Order: sequence, then structure tokens, then C-alpha cells
Amino acid sequence: MIFILKIYFFGLIAFVPNSHSKQMTALVIDARPGFHASDGTAFPSHYPVLLARAGKCQGDCRSQDQQIANHLFGTGSVLNPKLTLQDLSRTLGAGGGAWELNGDQILIETTAARQTAEASSPGLEVLRTTRSVVRKAGETPVSVPANLREAEDFSWVAEMGQIVKGAGKVDPDCLSEKPTKDLIVGRVKLTQGTLKTYRLIEYDKNIPSFFFQPLAASAPTTSYSQGLADWTVVEIPIQGCEATLQAKNFATGEIRSMTLSPSDCKAGDQVVEVAMMNIPDPSQRHDHEAARGQEDKPQAVGTHFELFYELSESRPSWRQKAVPHASKTAVNPAAIDPGDIEFLKILKIPRAGTYSHPICPQAVFDDDPNA
Repeated sequence: MIFILKIYFFGLIAFVPNSHSKQMTALVIDARPGFHASDGTAFPSHYPVLLARAGKCQGDCRSQDQQIANHLFGTGSVLNPKLTLQDLSRTLGAGGGAWELNGDQILIETTAARQTAEASSPGLEVLRTTRSVVRKAGETPVSVPANLREAEDFSWVAEMGQIVKGAGKVDPDCLSEKPTKDLIVGRVKLTQGTLKTYRLIEYDKNIPSFFFQPLAASAPTTSYSQGLADWTVVEIPIQGCEATLQAKNFATGEIRSMTLSPSDCKAGDQVVEVAMMNIPDPSQRHDHEAARGQEDKPQAVGTHFELFYELSESRPSWRQKAVPHASKTAVNPAAIDPGDIEFLKILKIPRAGTYSHPICPQAVFDDDPNA
């Protein structure tokens, strides 16, 4: 029996690769207090959560967690606890679980992982297709994908070191055993499977290429330009009928775990889906949109991207913190659309991005030499 464990990443999440051992660490930025960009723009509080959609769940599954349900499906003053719990239950499927992230190291435990640890493990494959060819000297980079195969390339995740020289090295505290700087609220090390882009950011009903420029009016544009990943996903083949997610709190050492299984272990093509999300708190959706007067109006500038520089070991000045701006170069989403997963449908996340349509991409730092 083999099933696929798919872990989706969405929102303010950074990646730190270790090319030597073929691993990748995903960091969930702590944006719960909110943030002010260099131009004075206020970021809303982000809500970091892990959702698991499966056929069966054992352990700390929390499928009826009222607080999580209210955050994900409440809308400010309009709140019906019974209905929010129903929405959460539909999101998690027949057997799933939900955790609010609060400074946790997430471990993925499977029978296959234990077996490959004893043998020579192939490690994680970071998908590189035709997109990787454009890095060769003398060639013009492809700024938007032409088809679904190109769209799956992981290099659509923005590279910090390419955008601002010197900003690509992550703060060592983010990777320490017990982080103390409150930079991250969650972390998971990926050692197996295939990591790729699931979906690119849409703007104005197109998939645009983005150029990077600081918010300061007089700041120059950088040379970095490309389409940007919105959702990424790692697909892990699992031998057997279950996979366990374990969360260990950085500060207290408290451990919680849930063991997930597909609905039918004997059937083929079985999938268990997990989503790690770090987006503006959905429960504040109505209040933020009303205050800003931007309901259903996508934004062309990704001011949220400035938060990634907080994770840099050498933080650039505010005049150097380049953020993505949508350009006129674009491709029709229909040409590269992978389709919506159930998480997207039930959570009602717009195709343009998060609920208030900010451009909120992901980013990747340089290789971690100590991993």
C-alpha cells in the first residue's frame, strides 16, 4: 500500500535549502502582531495554522476546535460558532485535524522514513524543469511559465539573495534548536518527496511577471523579475497506511501529534492533504476590507514581502527592501491552472491571493551550510 502525503504551503513562508543532503527547511514567519511597511502601510495580523484533511485521524486531531474555526470562518462581528465548526469539519474531511502554530517544530514520521534513514536515502527532490535552464549565462530568463510543466518549477519561489545582494543568508536563530528572536512561529524540515510550485500568483485575472523595487519613491528597480509562487507543495510517497505529524514546542518542549490515514488503505490513488498557511487573519477580513475600502480590488504591490527581510542575517536598510510589483508581462491562468484543491474551495481563498487580495508570495534563502 502506497499513498501520497501532500503538504501545501501558503502565505508568509520562507525556505532554506541544504543542497548537499537534499533537504529543505520551511519557516513560518511570526506575523501575528502585524507589521508596518517602510511606506507606513499596516499589515494585518497573520494567522498561522496547520490543517490536515484525511480519511482517519488519531491523536491530537482537534477537528472541533472552536477558536480555530472562528478564526478561519468568522467575519468580525458576524460570528455563528455552530456554522464555523461545520465549515472546519468540511475542510478537514472525514478524519483530519487542525493546529494553531505557536512556536513549533513539525516532524513527519512514517514507516518509509524510518526505513530510508537506515539505507542510503535519496533525499528531497526540488523540482527543476525547463525553468532551470534559463539560469545559464547569456540567456534571457523566462519571466512567466508557458505551460503547467514549467509552472511546477520550484524556482518561481523568489530568491532573496538575487533580489538584494547580501540578504540571502538567513538569521541562524531561525534554524537553532530553540529560536529566541520571535522571528518564526513554525518550522518543518523536508527530507523526502518532491517539492514544487503548485500555483502562481494571479493579478487582474492574469499570471504576471513581477519586478522588484523598494517602496521608497526614489529607489531604483532591481534586475530580478519573474512570476512568483503563491502555493508550493511537497508530495511524499508513503509506504503503509499512515503518517504521523508531531509538533514540539520550541520553548516548552510540549509535544502533540496526529496520525493520519487515507479513507481506504487498500485502494489506489489515495491522498492525505496537509496545509501550512500563514495569511491575514480571516476572522478580521470584513473589518480590514471596510477600513481600507479595497474589497475585491487586488493590489499590484506586495508590501508583505518586506517581512522576509526580517529573517535575513544582514538586514538591508528600508530603502533597499525591494518588494514585488506586478508588470504588464503576463500569461493566461488557463494555460497553467492545476485546479483547486478542497482547501481552496472550502476556505474560499480568491484566485488573486488571500482574502484581501494582497500579493503575499513565498521566498527562498541561500543554502544552509550547517545543515
